[in-house]
Amino acid sequence: MKTILFLAVFSITLLGLSQNKFHFGIQINGNFTTGITSSTEYPASYYKGLETFSFSYSGGGTVAYNLTNKFTLQSGLLCRKSGDKSGTFPVEPFRPYPIRYFYNKFGIETPLNLKYILNKKLKLVFGASIAYNFFSKYAYYDSKSTFDVVSSSNEINPLDLYANLGIEYNLTDKFSITAYSQFDVLKTQYEFLVFLNPERNYLSLGLNVGYRFN
Repeated sequence: MKTILFLAVFSITLLGLSQNKFHFGIQINGNFTTGITSSTEYPASYYKGLETFSFSYSGGGTVAYNLTNKFTLQSGLLCRKSGDKSGTFPVEPFRPYPIRYFYNKFGIETPLNLKYILNKKLKLVFGASIAYNFFSKYAYYDSKSTFDVVSSSNEINPLDLYANLGIEYNLTDKFSITAYSQFDVLKTQYEFLVFLNPERNYLSLGLNVGYRFN
């Protein structure tokens, strides 16, 4: 018990001494995501040209630490939804009706970004995020019906690793907006449901709105 109290007091003291360097806040991300297949063979070749952007989002708490006058290290914990969808697949001899699909996955993300001050208003943001997906949702649309599947096992690898890059603009001392991009380095693939689905990387482009409490 004494050890816990000591650690609590010690942490609060450090936070008080470094309050000018630690900053806490929240952020909300809205972006559009698409899957990028790397293979030219079937079934990846069948998906080429039919990928479209799907709306994704994330949000949560952030903590930042001023490393120097120019660099700030930012992390946090975000809840996120990502995924992709297709355009309409044309009628085929073996399928006499048009078809389209979407995949969504839901989980948490921990970013680790460096911010470099370019001037009083602009910062360059770069780093990486690790994300874990708790479950995925698959929907298949055809001319007759819709099927929904929610499962924690239909994504073969639930772990994502994102490379992050953006430009932050400080609207005020508290509010900022960032043009933000992410690229999933690890490939995503789902277990067979209705479609054969290829391995693909995810690319996201969008905006990040942040608010700093202190």
